[in-house]
Amino acid sequence: ALTDVTRAAFGFSDDGWSCRLVNHLPMLHCDFTPRKEQAIPASFEQPIVFTSAVRRAERPDLVVRAVAGFMSEELCYVGRLMLVGEHSDAAYASQLQRMAPPVLSPRMHMDTGLARAPWEALISSACVVFPGVSASCCLAAWGASILGARLILNASNPGFGVDSPWIDGLNCLKFDGTASGLVGTLKRNVARNESLQVVQYPETPWPWLAVVPRPSKWRPVASRPMVSVVVSHYNLGAYLPETLRNLSEQRYPEIEVVVIDDA
Repeated sequence: ALTDVTRAAFGFSDDGWSCRLVNHLPMLHCDFTPRKEQAIPASFEQPIVFTSAVRRAERPDLVVRAVAGFMSEELCYVGRLMLVGEHSDAAYASQLQRMAPPVLSPRMHMDTGLARAPWEALISSACVVFPGVSASCCLAAWGASILGARLILNASNPGFGVDSPWIDGLNCLKFDGTASGLVGTLKRNVARNESLQVVQYPETPWPWLAVVPRPSKWRPVASRPMVSVVVSHYNLGAYLPETLRNLSEQRYPEIEVVVIDDA
C-alpha cells in the first residue's frame, strides 16, 4: 500500500514502477538477548514501554494519557510506564512529565541513557506500544518483537495495516489510534493474556544479490571482430605521426585505422 502511494505521488505508471521496485528489510541483530520464539506472557507487573523518539509526531502524549486511564481502571496493575526513546526537545519532554496525573506521575520514568544490554533486557520483558501513524516499516517494532516483547500497534498506521505482516492476536495486539482505544487494548492485554508469536522476520538476500540480471541488448560477436579506429584530423599534423605509431603498436591484431583529413 505504501509503495502504491509513493508511485501515485510521483506519477509513475504501474508497469514502469512495479518491475523496478525491491522491498527489503535490513538484518536485525540481538547483541545480548537470544531471539525468542514466543512473546513474553502479560502480567500486572510488566512495564509498559514507549521506545520511539520522544517527539510529537510519534505521539508519546497519547501513551501517557492512555496508560494513566488504564492505571486508574485496573488497580491491580502495579507496573511502570517507561519512555526510553531519545528526546532532543527538552521542553516537550518536560511537558509530558507535567501532564502525567497523580496516579501515573510516580510510576512514569524517562531514561534515554540505557546501554544496549539493559535496553534489550527491558524490551524483552515489556509490553511495548507503538502509537505513531506514519511509520512505513518501523524497524523498532520488528526488533522489539524478535526480543520477545508484547507489542501494541496502531492499526491506522499503514506500516501495521492489513497488508502488513502484523496480525492482531497472532503476533501483536492493535488499537484504533485513540487514547480510549489504547486503554481498551491495554486492558485486553492483561485480561486475556493471549499467546503471541514473534513476527517472522524475512531472511532475504541483500537487494543487489537478489536482482535477476537483465539480458544484454548487445548481440554476440565473433571471437576477434574488426575494430575501426577513426582519427579525425584538422590542422594538427604535428600530432599525426605519433598517433598513428601508437595505434600501430596495439596488441589487438584485427584493427583498421581511418584518417579523416580536414575533419
